Amino acid sequence: MGEGTGIDLIGIDLYGIEMFYKFYIFLIHDIIKDIFLYHLHIDPVI
Repeated sequence: MGEGTGIDLIGIDLYGIEMFYKFYIFLIHDIIKDIFLYHLHIDPVI
Protein backbone atom coordinates (compact mmCIF):
# COMPACT_ATOMS: atom_id res chain seq x y z
CA MET A 1 0.00 0.00 0.00
CA GLY A 2 2.72 2.46 0.99
CA GLU A 3 4.80 1.90 -2.14
CA GLY A 4 1.72 1.96 -4.34
CA THR A 5 0.64 5.29 -2.88
CA GLY A 6 4.14 6.68 -3.40
CA ILE A 7 4.07 5.67 -7.06
CA ASP A 8 0.65 7.26 -7.50
CA LEU A 9 1.83 10.49 -5.89
CA ILE A 10 4.93 10.54 -8.09
CA GLY A 11 2.78 9.98 -11.17
CA ILE A 12 0.52 12.89 -10.22
CA ASP A 13 3.54 15.07 -9.47
CA LEU A 14 5.18 14.28 -12.82
CA TYR A 15 1.94 15.06 -14.65
CA GLY A 16 1.56 18.34 -12.78
CA ILE A 17 5.18 19.29 -13.44
CA GLU A 18 4.79 18.49 -17.15
CA MET A 19 1.73 20.73 -17.44
CA PHE A 20 3.48 23.46 -15.43
CA TYR A 21 6.57 23.44 -17.65
CA LYS A 22 4.45 23.49 -20.84
CA PHE A 23 2.67 26.60 -19.57
CA TYR A 24 5.91 28.12 -18.21
CA ILE A 25 7.79 27.59 -21.50
CA PHE A 26 4.85 29.08 -23.44
CA LEU A 27 4.77 32.11 -21.14
CA ILE A 28 8.55 32.66 -21.28
CA HIS A 29 8.53 32.25 -25.08
CA ASP A 30 5.86 34.97 -25.34
CA ILE A 31 7.82 37.31 -23.05
CA ILE A 32 11.09 36.71 -24.95
CA LYS A 33 9.28 37.36 -28.24
CA ASP A 34 7.90 40.65 -26.90
CA ILE A 35 11.34 41.73 -25.64
CA PHE A 36 12.95 40.72 -28.95
CA LEU A 37 10.40 42.70 -30.99
CA TYR A 38 10.76 45.63 -28.58
CA HIS A 39 14.53 45.72 -29.16
CA LEU A 40 14.03 45.43 -32.92
CA HIS A 41 11.89 48.57 -32.80
CA ILE A 42 14.32 50.41 -30.48
CA ASP A 43 17.60 49.60 -32.28
CA PRO A 44 16.90 51.67 -35.45
CA VAL A 45 16.10 54.66 -33.22
CA ILE A 46 19.48 54.33 -31.48
